[in-house]
Amino acid sequence: LYIDLQNNLTAALMENKEFSKAEETATRLIKLDPSNNKCLERLSRIYLLGNRLPQAEKMIQRAEAAGVSSEKIERCTKALKVLKLKEAARKQKFAQGFKNMSLGYSSDKKGTKASKELKANSIPKTPSWQDDAKFYSAAVGVVLVAALAYATYTLAMPSN
Repeated sequence: LYIDLQNNLTAALMENKEFSKAEETATRLIKLDPSNNKCLERLSRIYLLGNRLPQAEKMIQRAEAAGVSSEKIERCTKALKVLKLKEAARKQKFAQGFKNMSLGYSSDKKGTKASKELKANSIPKTPSWQDDAKFYSAAVGVVLVAALAYATYTLAMPSN
């Protein structure tokens, strides 16, 4: 009776999308009854929904070894294959993007007009602090020339 109640609780928690609680309940239950078909199937789904593919694969294998031959386990197996393919494609795309980024390649297939434009517009020829320093040194020069001119003017004037 306790095992049936825990199975139902796991199902209800999954229905409410409380997957962490459902996992805790199912894990506790699987320790009590290692060959519980419903629990093995539910844990497989929980791991798949959480994108925890290694755990899902182990649970599916465990269910198949226990002789669970339900339609739900078959769907879990198919879903696992699809998710593995998607994960492999995502990793390959990430690796290619990283390789292109680190080697300076562009992902623009047409000849990189857009990437050349981006480089020309986004990378200044001199760092901004150098531009600022040039401006301030020019401003200081103008101020010094003005001060020198004023001093010369005031010294050249006869005093009364």
